[in-house]
Amino acid sequence: NLLFFNLIRIITYKKLVNKIFVINYHNTYGIHEKNFIWQINFYKKYFKIIDYQKLIQIKKNKKIVSKKPLLLITFDDGHRSNFEIATKVLNPRKIKAIFFIAPKFINFHWPNNLIKQCIISKKKFNIPCNYNFEKKDNRRRIAMTWKDIINLKNSGHIIGSHGMNHIRLSDRLNQKKVNYEISTSKKFLEKKLKTKIETFCWIGGERWAYSFNAHKAIKKANYKYSFMTCAKIFDPIKDDKLKVHRFNIESFFSKNQVRATISYFYSLYY
Repeated sequence: NLLFFNLIRIITYKKLVNKIFVINYHNTYGIHEKNFIWQINFYKKYFKIIDYQKLIQIKKNKKIVSKKPLLLITFDDGHRSNFEIATKVLNPRKIKAIFFIAPKFINFHWPNNLIKQCIISKKKFNIPCNYNFEKKDNRRRIAMTWKDIINLKNSGHIIGSHGMNHIRLSDRLNQKKVNYEISTSKKFLEKKLKTKIETFCWIGGERWAYSFNAHKAIKKANYKYSFMTCAKIFDPIKDDKLKVHRFNIESFFSKNQVRATISYFYSLYY
């Protein structure tokens, strides 16, 4: 499998100069920390890891910044485990990511019972939660606090909106709800964090989870970038900034899963 990955890499590298693989994660539990570190080292070996500011710079200057493909890391939902992995792994390596936050998930009055928290997370917000892993990490709260999020911002990471309630923005939603999820979440985060919110992330990767009304609302809210999850390599110079696709990788993915997910042929297949 490694030989196959390297063959793909050699064949396609010239086509991927200045192209960006955007990666998205969800939970990053402590039990998978060593595996996550392997993933980070793998990215550093075969890609140039960039941050949001570099993404903007490439778009503006239209210059080649690396002979390697580029890679941008993002995290969805606002898990406390994401804050911890950023503190333990990303910050010491000076890697900056984008964290997409759903304010209602953060603001929820979470009970002290960890089992109840996981049930609420899954049923109310459709956000995955593994009680056994949460317990093993000695976690009392599954969601970040606003203090955590401000800490991430002050550490150089970017905070983006993931909608107010973490719901799919399908055609089933009326325009009032669409605007609430997209525009109100932006205003709320900007007021809470005292910073500009320039990025939005759609919820879900299903085709029905994307709607033209939501796309128009994102554009109207003046987001600079909008991120999706349909495994397409992004050209920062030519492609639409409001249709940045990502490759879903989780911290527990095996080495072969990671290689397969970010291979050029996987993107073609998808």
